[in-house]
Amino acid sequence: MNLSGENISTVNNIYNSLWSSINTKLNGTEIADPTSSWYAYKSYLENNLSYSEATKRNVLSSKGYFKDSANEFDNIDSESKTEGFKQRKNLFKNSDWIFFV
Repeated sequence: MNLSGENISTVNNIYNSLWSSINTKLNGTEIADPTSSWYAYKSYLENNLSYSEATKRNVLSSKGYFKDSANEFDNIDSESKTEGFKQRKNLFKNSDWIFFV
């Protein structure tokens, strides 16, 4: 299925949004994180608030993070100025396989 003519995209920070929680075991013992059920939200906020603009552009983009324009989060019309939406849309525009780091 080719979606090149459609105006759709993914959520921001898609790589870290694939899982709702992450559980880790060390030598058979689970290491519990009480915030693990909030993993996707925690990751998104961390990416937004903890990294420089250069890191967001050069490193986090390999995880599907593209900065959204302020006050444009819900604007997805064809004249949208939301660069993050456009960049995420272009990742999948030819129904290509995408590999995340």
